Amino acid sequence: MVGGDKLRAAMSKFPTGVALLTTRTHDGAVHAMTANSLTSISAEPPLVLVSVGRSRNTHKYILDSGRYGISVLSREHEDAARYYAVDEQDRVGGAPLELTLSATGLPVAGGCVCFLGCEVVASHEYGDHTVFIGGLMETSLGGGAPLVFHDRRYTGLEGSSP
Repeated sequence: MVGGDKLRAAMSKFPTGVALLTTRTHDGAVHAMTANSLTSISAEPPLVLVSVGRSRNTHKYILDSGRYGISVLSREHEDAARYYAVDEQDRVGGAPLELTLSATGLPVAGGCVCFLGCEVVASHEYGDHTVFIGGLMETSLGGGAPLVFHDRRYTGLEGSSP
């Protein structure tokens, strides 16, 4: 079987969007991490899947709250993507973007391309990750060009849509 390093190297060739996966802790504090493992899996009903490593704090917070938000980041959010990509205890300085609360109380990245708020309807453990399937509770559309991760680097796409 091929090892995890080879999988990461191969998957780095697949360009993905970059999002901020957000949730709230048991005491209501805002929590976020950078994610690129997400996908829409069904339009009827609207379902969105995210994959979170079980060693990440985000994993516990989503299990506890049963909800998560996805803020698709714009090209201007590279600093935020880098900041939230490391574990909480290793973050240096303050967060480089403002997080506000959506209509359902989920954290949203200011200036994001779009936002999806989800309630967990199922979860499945595979390897060292859990796949959370969320029923879509809310969305909002922003604008701008999305941030992209490819070949272990951040880049962007030209153009935007309202």
